[in-house]
Amino acid sequence: MSNICVFCNGSSNEACCATCTKLSRSQQFVYLLNKLQEATAKPYPHDELVTIDKRIKQLSFLTEPITYTPLKHFDPDMQHVDQIAQTYLLKCQCVFLRCCRLL
Repeated sequence: MSNICVFCNGSSNEACCATCTKLSRSQQFVYLLNKLQEATAKPYPHDELVTIDKRIKQLSFLTEPITYTPLKHFDPDMQHVDQIAQTYLLKCQCVFLRCCRLL
């Protein structure tokens, strides 16, 4: 039985084609979020959202929980500091400190 790949809408024997299986998990989520966004932009999105939902549930590798293993050490060659996030954290810290002074 031939299926349609949930990501690229190509023909596949499974719920996902061999090409899209090789995408990273984050790339797969981006594809799915785009599909959901396109579906909600339609005048009557319910049926398409239900179809996408059923197709996503067939992807066991996406619906399984992620095993989280925290880092034991920070390697600056592998993990880079996100400067934009750092900026927002500093802004939040400033706001927090100003609020604490007001109390």
